[in-house]
Amino acid sequence: ASGGDAIGTIYTYSDDALTHADGTSGYGYLTQKTLPDTSFITYTNHWSADQPRYVKEYSTAGVLLITKEYDSAGVLVGQTDTSAIYTYYTVSGRVNTKELLVASGGDAIGTIYTYSDDALTHADGTSGYGYLTQKTFLGGSYITYTDHWSPDKPRYVKEYSSGGTLLVTREYDANGVIISQIEQDGTVYDYYASGRMDTKTLPSGIVYEYTDENYLGEGYGLLTKETATDGSYKIFMNYYTGTRQARYIKEYNSAGTLLVTYEYDSEGDFTGKTETDGTVYSVYSSGRIKSKSLTDGTIYDYLDEAFYDNGTPTDATDDYGRLYKVTTSDSKVYTYEAYYSDTDLKAKVTEENTDYPGTIYYYYDSYSDSNANEIGYRKIDSNSGQELDYKKRNGQSTIYYKKDPDGSEYWYLWDMPVDSDVWPSLPGWSMLAKQDPSGNWYVYPFDPNSSPNNPVVSWSLWEHATALDPSNQAEFSLSAWPPAPIDNMSMESALLGTSALDVLSMLEAESLNQEEFTGYSVIDESYNDPNEE
Repeated sequence: ASGGDAIGTIYTYSDDALTHADGTSGYGYLTQKTLPDTSFITYTNHWSADQPRYVKEYSTAGVLLITKEYDSAGVLVGQTDTSAIYTYYTVSGRVNTKELLVASGGDAIGTIYTYSDDALTHADGTSGYGYLTQKTFLGGSYITYTDHWSPDKPRYVKEYSSGGTLLVTREYDANGVIISQIEQDGTVYDYYASGRMDTKTLPSGIVYEYTDENYLGEGYGLLTKETATDGSYKIFMNYYTGTRQARYIKEYNSAGTLLVTYEYDSEGDFTGKTETDGTVYSVYSSGRIKSKSLTDGTIYDYLDEAFYDNGTPTDATDDYGRLYKVTTSDSKVYTYEAYYSDTDLKAKVTEENTDYPGTIYYYYDSYSDSNANEIGYRKIDSNSGQELDYKKRNGQSTIYYKKDPDGSEYWYLWDMPVDSDVWPSLPGWSMLAKQDPSGNWYVYPFDPNSSPNNPVVSWSLWEHATALDPSNQAEFSLSAWPPAPIDNMSMESALLGTSALDVLSMLEAESLNQEEFTGYSVIDESYNDPNEE
């Protein structure tokens, strides 16, 4: 054995006349060293008699394993093995760069690692290379590592594009746990000691906060809070199992006052909201308002239609429909069964659980304009069958016509004063005209200053008289309903049936256009009115 080589090692030289560094001669360049196991090393491109430029190591099968390159001073400047190509610092001999020839550690072939020229001992006990300062990928993008806490733990890691644009900056603690990250657009991430995301701050200043858990194995937790730049914020609560969908989102102002609570289903569809005054909204699957419930128990139900745009005609997400039903705190129910076509002018409303339940039919001065003025309404009492017509008079709903189930009809002649010769004790009173089923006419005095809905009538002071000139019609009662096309309403596609059409047929079958009262004449007959109230 000699010079570290085992017995049986064979040296092969070139046939060159050389004088070697130790003064010997008689042999040329060392060109190969064959080891006892038949693996071998070749030496080529000599700088001098004893200094080759390239040294290549081969297996026993002749497979090249390592190529080393030296400078003329014998300093290793490069090395290529089966996994990587290395370059070295000239003076220290430490690794400068390492280029992968096979994928390693998650990095692809062609990745180049650059190291500092520092004498370090790394965590795995290796040495001969300094701090990792840069990793360059085949496409030209790269990562830099600076401000190292220790040989293997940098503080800052920055990712760049192939054009040199900074994309991401990450900061780590001395244990290698990430504590913050800044993206190209200015988004900032902060992290828990666990390394999981704590907060995310957008360039706009909006801050998102997360729980410290590896939720669903995705490496970060659930969103708990969103804070706006003005200090207002949202709280996310009651997540559906196995999802990132919160059931409730509560909105607060900057002073911490709760403004509204929104509710969502597991698919993220909005299902309702609760306002600070306790008002609760539910919505259809379309996202439109379905109901509004007040704290006193009053409930408003709406149609699932995009009739109102909420002042944002280009945004369909906040559209909602016309009112369909109102349930009061004392359980009275008002159902809006029809509107005049393409308007929100109510045409037919039914009343339930009221003192006088029934159906109301509305009339307007226009049936194509939602801003039209109501001119009156007709109510049919569902208990008694009585029909009542009201018109607007001095801004108030005022009764003008009444029809009893027996066929008796009444006309309130508000602007027709009583004859002072007939009723001298009732100055300023007006006349009520009545026709019974037999065609007999009566007139009564009533007080026009009493209730416009149910004025005081002196039923005992009647006169048998003719009334209402047939030459004038529809002065005191309303015309047949509906006077214009209507939309029969339904809620959640539940048809209402034909009740509106049934009533319409009944009303049209009767002659509802009545004559205007122009005067009366007293007849010298005295008998009691069998239908007197």
